[in-house]
Amino acid sequence: MISTPDRQRAIALIEEARAQGARLEAACRELGITARTYQRWTRGGELHEDQRPLVGRPVPANALTPAEEQEILDVCHRPEYASLPPEQIVVRLFDEEQRYLAINTCFARAVGSPRRRAPWSLARKVTGW
Repeated sequence: MISTPDRQRAIALIEEARAQGARLEAACRELGITARTYQRWTRGGELHEDQRPLVGRPVPANALTPAEEQEILDVCHRPEYASLPPEQIVVRLFDEEQRYLAINTCFARAVGSPRRRAPWSLARKVTGW
């Protein structure tokens, strides 16, 4: 994604090159964009900002709720599960307690989120190959 100031600079450079006789295709190619991209940016004679960051993205219907994530974290931080990978936690939790909270990828996502990574990594045992 190209920022608005970078787009403005690219458009200025392309217009300068075209004023000196360069073709649109060649000028755009030098900047690593297509002529169609340039046309989209300058549609209507003015610069159009990238709208993708502004688009609302709905939460998936099957996303974990904060309460479910917290329950997963509570289980993962219990001493008997602290050194296990998510795949083994899911299996042992079901075998020993007949509980199924989520699939192992949801466990990994909940534990591996950046704001939670430190406690998980401190709880893991270092094991060799």
